[in-house]
Amino acid sequence: MIDLQSIGAELMIYGEIDDPAMRYFNPSLAFHNGKLKIAIRSCNFAVVPKGKWYLRDGSAYSKTDVIYGDIDPDTLQVTNLQKLKLSKNSPIQALTAGLEDVRLFSRKDGMHAVGFESDRLTRSLHNASAKMAEYLIKGNELKYIRTLDKPSDKIVEKNWSPADKPSKDFDFTYSPTQVWKDGKVTGLPYTEGIHGGSQLLKQPDGSYLSIVHEKLLEKPQVRQLRPTGLIYDKFLYVHYLAKHNSNGMVVDISKPFRFGTLENIEFASGMVEHNDDLLISLGIRDCKYAICRINKAKLMGLFD
Repeated sequence: MIDLQSIGAELMIYGEIDDPAMRYFNPSLAFHNGKLKIAIRSCNFAVVPKGKWYLRDGSAYSKTDVIYGDIDPDTLQVTNLQKLKLSKNSPIQALTAGLEDVRLFSRKDGMHAVGFESDRLTRSLHNASAKMAEYLIKGNELKYIRTLDKPSDKIVEKNWSPADKPSKDFDFTYSPTQVWKDGKVTGLPYTEGIHGGSQLLKQPDGSYLSIVHEKLLEKPQVRQLRPTGLIYDKFLYVHYLAKHNSNGMVVDISKPFRFGTLENIEFASGMVEHNDDLLISLGIRDCKYAICRINKAKLMGLFD
């Protein structure tokens, strides 16, 4: 497994905040009107190393806020963070529990965010009936645009990926072999373990690059531990750089890599290009976040 720091990556880790109930993790990055913006998930969910998961404020279900601000692409300094409120016409699930793990993407009318509306009303951690939804950021508000229909209410889905530039062929990638466009999923069915992560960055030849991830369970015999929360210590998150064709389908993935945080949970959900580098945003064990800066050519070198 390749540690990106071994090939020259710089990793800036932002520590836990002082709020006893909420932690910042799973950030996304995107440029809009020449400024680099960051959206961060603030949540009461907690995972104890070698222990159980729990809710920091004693609530019956997890609650998420979207924190939005600026980040300097050269110094990686984060400033002007503010909590975004959801528009009143948002679905009741979002108004109850928030919008999880948003991906930012810029469009002509402003910065958009697509995230997961978890159905906490059922008291379920990840109810499979929950859906993705798209919002527009205006000032300090997330304005509801639409809920995205998905093909199955039996599967939990959180990792749909938008492109940084609009495409006539797809709105979001749904899996490595499928895309979502105008309410329909097209492409070959996919049942393997690689899922979306960052946005897709359009390249000069019309193709795209993104970060995707795989969650590996190293010892399948411990699945019965799920009720205790210890299952988190059995998963290892690994990432790949993915090449997509102009239709959004994955055509190649790199060698697997990790970011070198020494934690088993690393989840990358944002990426932008800046000068000769890629800036990748990631969450760490659902309690911290980080920005990785790596030379684009070096990361591209991980393709066989």
